[in-house]
Amino acid sequence: MVVIVILKLIVKYEKINYAKYLAHLELSGIIQRILRRLELPLEYSSGYNPKPQIAFAAPLSVGTSSKGEYFEVRITEEFDLRKITEIDPSFLPVGIKFIDATFSTAKNSIMAIVSDASYILKITTERQYEEDDIREKLNKFLAQDEIIWEKIRRKKKPITKNIVEFINNVFLLNTNNKEMIFKINVKTGSNGNLQPDVIVKKFIEYANIELSDEFINIQRQEIFKNVNSEQVPII
Repeated sequence: MVVIVILKLIVKYEKINYAKYLAHLELSGIIQRILRRLELPLEYSSGYNPKPQIAFAAPLSVGTSSKGEYFEVRITEEFDLRKITEIDPSFLPVGIKFIDATFSTAKNSIMAIVSDASYILKITTERQYEEDDIREKLNKFLAQDEIIWEKIRRKKKPITKNIVEFINNVFLLNTNNKEMIFKINVKTGSNGNLQPDVIVKKFIEYANIELSDEFINIQRQEIFKNVNSEQVPII
């Protein structure tokens, strides 16, 4: 019996500043060009237009920054990982930074192993709120059996969901200077997919919080896989 081993390179990177406005397909093209420029031993797809076989853990919405993103690409052999971790910054667009890298022979794709993700969200309020009061309201909000969210879809019927089952935890970090900062951990990938701003929007509605700006600043902190019922970073 012949066992086929697929060798992959997994890279952790950050996507901040102007890079957060890159659409997923645009980012994918940029990453592919960087890997080619590094002359890595990439494995290409077959057919008339061969391309590196690359996959991303959990693509971000445009406008969301991240300190913990991942992609994997098939390779034909191992090489010195310092090519990735010590890459010349001039090879990378502003806002993209390679943080870590490893080799993998896991059968499952990186998209299949994603289970959860953590985020920091910041809102600006019309007035200063008492932290203890907001914290009490947040605890009551999260204690509900149902938090109903209606997702509006173009030319389709809206989808109504109870999002409680997708929320792992929500913490209020502070309410200083007419700001509220939340740390949120939600199910992601095959476990379900809930955007963290949905939780904040529902809480704003629940707690009657007045905003001075409707914009919600979102930064993903990390993407996790499940190992023995524990959240563990992809690498």
